[in-house]
Amino acid sequence: MARPPYTLLDHTGDIAFAIEAADWPDLLQVATRALGDVILEPADATESLEPIALEVDGADREDVLVAWLNEAVRLFDERGYVPRAATFDVLDDEAARGTLWVLPLDLQVAEPDRVVKAATYHGLAVMPADEDGPWRATVVLDL
Repeated sequence: MARPPYTLLDHTGDIAFAIEAADWPDLLQVATRALGDVILEPADATESLEPIALEVDGADREDVLVAWLNEAVRLFDERGYVPRAATFDVLDDEAARGTLWVLPLDLQVAEPDRVVKAATYHGLAVMPADEDGPWRATVVLDL
């Protein structure tokens, strides 16, 4: 299995992941994947994913990132949809509109690896790339 494009970090009572990505859309895509992998480790590359339209707004990139991830958490809580990927029609500093690709999980039959309550603002900063480096963010998830 290929190494994921994020690193899980120990965090007091919670879990965090550090992301490096080529640009803002890729950063949000990697964060979506990381959240899904925290909830339920991927079984294989042949998972049958379903598209869900998703829209969020925020005051800045950090708000958009947290809002996107928290909408994905809500969809898991309410419908058992494990986020696996994302594509965007609109993505800027104050909005994300696109498709959340999810793995439907029957919560009556299967259990998640971890129950995520929310993505938090704790220590969150979305750092745009400098001349030679990637975009970066560290996201703390409340478990």
